[in-house]
Amino acid sequence: MSANEMPNGFPRETTMDVLIRMYPSVIPVMNRHGLYCVGCLLAPFHDVRDAAVEHDVDEEILYQELVIAANSSA
Repeated sequence: MSANEMPNGFPRETTMDVLIRMYPSVIPVMNRHGLYCVGCLLAPFHDVRDAAVEHDVDEEILYQELVIAANSSA
């Protein structure tokens, strides 16, 4: 396991747009953290770290919750 991903996770460099398209179940997690990425012009460019920094959200918590949501849709 690399430092950039969890078991059964995705690389942290995955853009928010790709996450939304691959795992629609992550949308409520994003919204709960104030990340309204659906339709955002920056979603194709921001990865998890960028979004966390931009919205002052703890990156590790956000990533873990996104992974849980993504795995629940698999």
